[in-house]
Amino acid sequence: MSVNQIKKVIRVKKESNVIAPVVIKQEIIPIKLDCENLRKERQQDNYKKLSDAITNNNKVLINKYSNKEELPRLLDYLGLKDLDELITKCNNNEQNELTKKLVVRSLAIKAARQGLKDEAFVLSKINETTSKMDIKVSNLANNTFRPTKSGDLVNKNQFKELNLKKSDCLKSFDGQITGKVKGWIFAKITYSKGGFQDSVFHEAYYYVEWIKKYEETEKKNDIYAIIIDTNLEKELNELKEKFKDLNNVFIGSHFEFQEYMIAKYNN
Repeated sequence: MSVNQIKKVIRVKKESNVIAPVVIKQEIIPIKLDCENLRKERQQDNYKKLSDAITNNNKVLINKYSNKEELPRLLDYLGLKDLDELITKCNNNEQNELTKKLVVRSLAIKAARQGLKDEAFVLSKINETTSKMDIKVSNLANNTFRPTKSGDLVNKNQFKELNLKKSDCLKSFDGQITGKVKGWIFAKITYSKGGFQDSVFHEAYYYVEWIKKYEETEKKNDIYAIIIDTNLEKELNELKEKFKDLNNVFIGSHFEFQEYMIAKYNN
């Protein structure tokens, strides 16, 4: 090889030595809820959302998280003319932080009066985590999508059109996963033994058997999540052990599910 050829090779190598950009993963912290005392968790969540809405002067959200009957009573009691004046009083300076907290405590809608299932609240908090990875977790209304015992998945209209009966189906899915990951969710909260609590594990078993029979081989979805928050560790661990070899089935708590999704999809 001539000197000129050697110089040419060296020059090409230098020019091709491009430094690839470094991609830094964002740190995502899973949200941990006290599922045995969710009403308190939901109330604290309402307080925070209303406080943030007042801080940001967001009247739409203030009305959403306020008791609508209490607002005019509070304005009258405080001698204020309107919501704008109340917001100003709360945000005027740091000394008014206590005022804002008292206002929020008085105004915030009560968790006990919200028509929200505990499971729906849990899914909404999971979505706060997964949405950072372009994965949406949505709560589904009752009977939106049902798996049939013959292996189909039907919506409300199809259920009627096919003249299906409830006995032809499993119970409807509680949630749906969309975005860069597709899937379905069975979500339940159960503490202590008896009646309903025992039936949760039976339902979960039939769901996973259905997935194993009709879905596992066809890979129609990325994941099926069986999310059970419970203190019945023995029953939950037995369910995990029985179906541990199913690659697209997750079984565990809301916190474990978030950890699983972060480990697998935060890239």
